[in-house]
Amino acid sequence: MSEAKRLSRWRKAALFLYVLAALSASISSYAWASMRENRATIKAVDTRVADLLEKEEKAMKGNRHD
Repeated sequence: MSEAKRLSRWRKAALFLYVLAALSASISSYAWASMRENRATIKAVDTRVADLLEKEEKAMKGNRHD
């Protein structure tokens, strides 16, 4: 095998690894962003449910005839 072909294979391998690493980083970044967004959504829903439960509790206390 000639030196030029050997270098060409190394270049192809290096390019493949570079593309693979870039793709992996992109997927990882997307996953982290998605996870942060999901956490924010869950926190907003939890807060809303807590507010609704608090309102309901206050309404029930206001309707008591002790």
